[in-house]
Order: sequence, then C-alpha cells, then structure tokens
Amino acid sequence: MKHALYFALGGALIGIALTTWLAPGLITWYFKPPVEMGGFSCTAPIQWALRRLQRVQLWGVVVGGVLGLVMYGVVQMRHRRKQTQPGSSPDSNNNEQGPRS
Repeated sequence: MKHALYFALGGALIGIALTTWLAPGLITWYFKPPVEMGGFSCTAPIQWALRRLQRVQLWGVVVGGVLGLVMYGVVQMRHRRKQTQPGSSPDSNNNEQGPRS
C-alpha cells in the first residue's frame, strides 16, 4: 500500500509540474477571456485566467495521481506474473546446468 501511495504522489507531482509549465501558454493561445477589459482595470480578465489556471492544475494533479496508480497496477501485475511463471521458483532446477568436468 505504501508503494501505491508513492506512485500516486509521484504521478501527481509530474502532473502538477507539467500543467504548471504548459497551462499558461495553452490558456493564452487557445482561450480568449470571456470578460472584457473595462478602462484601465484588467482585474476581471486576470481573475478569469487565474481561476482557469487553478482548475487546469487541479486536473493535472488528479489525472497524474490516477495515472500513477495505473502505473502501480501495471508494475504489480508484471511482478506477480514474474513470480508465478513456471520454472521461476528456486526449487525447480530443470534448466540449470551443473559444472562440467
């Protein structure tokens, strides 16, 4: 269970790092603020952009955590498969060759 938490936290950290790096550029490139700038005050568009950035970062954390847990599941399945394969137990020495004289 401890390893699952590590994978989830690692995925969340990668997700927040990627969204923090990529989201501002994507927001300015893809979206036009639905709020018009009135006069000299640009408070409304900035508030909109920051709310959008926070929402994107939250999604990055959630998606990164979920993908981290999926990666943990894949690693665990591979580990279990490797343990249950025939011939992988220490008492089966069918393929082991002894010293030649």
